[in-house]
Amino acid sequence: MPLLKELLSQIPNTNERRTQIRVETIECIGFILGSVRHEEGFQEAIDQLMEYFINLEQILDKNDIEHTAIIEVYCQISSYITHGFAKYMPLVFEIITQKLENENELILEKQNVPQNSSHKVYKLI
Repeated sequence: MPLLKELLSQIPNTNERRTQIRVETIECIGFILGSVRHEEGFQEAIDQLMEYFINLEQILDKNDIEHTAIIEVYCQISSYITHGFAKYMPLVFEIITQKLENENELILEKQNVPQNSSHKVYKLI
């Protein structure tokens, strides 16, 4: 996957064709993750990819279609590592909800949480 990350860094997001190549590269990374999820070093690869994608999303335009591909990879990663994805949620929650709000007029309602809990709970309406 380092070569795919290199491809993303070398191809600028300057026109529709290049953007499509970038989107398909991101999707490819997600598919490769599925095939290597039982291999040694998988968690390290996940950590590196999550850091890379979180940083990438911060510099992308808010309407860039790459966000959708990245969110799909987040979904794939969360299905592979289940509860282990919780450590990334504070970093990606805002990005995901902003994207959903833009696309679907998402409304979030904060739920009551026990006072001794450090968790925030939201419900999709």
